[in-house]
Amino acid sequence: ALTLLKEQLKSYGKGLEPFNRCFRPQESLYSWWEQVQQDEFGGVLGALAMKIFAAVPISMVDERTMSTITWLNSPRRSRQDIAMLQDHVKIRQWHRTGP
Repeated sequence: ALTLLKEQLKSYGKGLEPFNRCFRPQESLYSWWEQVQQDEFGGVLGALAMKIFAAVPISMVDERTMSTITWLNSPRRSRQDIAMLQDHVKIRQWHRTGP
């Protein structure tokens, strides 16, 4: 599979078949890669691209948690160990979202 992926990446970079097909009206990137994956020369890269485009990027929760960690781990409290900081974040999030 790794050898096929390398070959397909080279073909994609050169714009060779099946990676040179045009987008159709109302076609999403996921649908385009789905069609590429059905071709025998695009199966591995197509499957990988479909996995990537199927992921839903939501980072708001992570950003909020890191903001809380930064707030809790101020210079005056910088000697807290990770377990204590983790416990503080869990308690704060529990109180913010309710039981």
